[in-house]
Parts: sequence; C-alpha cells; structure tokens
Amino acid sequence: MRRPRIQAVDRVTLEATADCREALRAFYGEMIGLNEMKADPPESGLRFGTRRLDLSIRFMDSPDVDGLSPRLVIGVALLGRVESELHERSIEFHRRRGLSWTDQRLVLLDPAGHRIELKQEWPAVF
Repeated sequence: MRRPRIQAVDRVTLEATADCREALRAFYGEMIGLNEMKADPPESGLRFGTRRLDLSIRFMDSPDVDGLSPRLVIGVALLGRVESELHERSIEFHRRRGLSWTDQRLVLLDPAGHRIELKQEWPAVF
C-alpha cells in the first residue's frame, strides 16, 4: 500500500496550542499515516512528511487557526480505511465529490481546529 503524501508546493505550516501536541501526533501520524520527522528544534513543534514536502506544526499561545478554509490536502491510498478510522474515533467529517468520479474527499477539522481535506489517490493508468 502506498504511503499517504502531502500535496503542496513545498511546505505547509500550521499553528496550534501546545496542549494539542499528542492529539496532532496521533491524528497525522497514526491515523492518517504520515511519517513523523524531527522538528528543529524538537520542542518547537511537530513535523511530518518527507525532505521535499512537509507539514510543520508550530506551537504558540495564540495560534492562527482557520476552520473555514481548507489549509491542507493530503492524498491517501484508501479513503474508505480513513473513513472507518474517523467513525471509530468519533471524528466528524463530510464527503465531498468533485466533477469526476475520481475526485473524492473527506473534509474535517484536525485536533487543533484546522480544516483539512483527505483526497483519494488513484493509481496511474496509462
């Protein structure tokens, strides 16, 4: 199974309060399956992804959190698996479909309150 991947130009940086650290680690790492990387410095936040594309979460007292506009789209191999996990953890979400049948997404809030989208990744067919 392919690993989930962040779809971004380069880096996405979100802000959160420090009391969300473990919930964010479990959400992005365990549930969505992103690889956790070493943050620099480690106490400054969390970091997920690869050397080329990554998600950084900085901890601060008054974070800028946007629950209305999507801040991040993450491609996942099996949207149904993530949907089941969301149900099990009682995390609210809604499905969104685009113009084509391959554009299927789950829209939800992460533990810090940022609106994110999880997008079904389809294998390339040539």
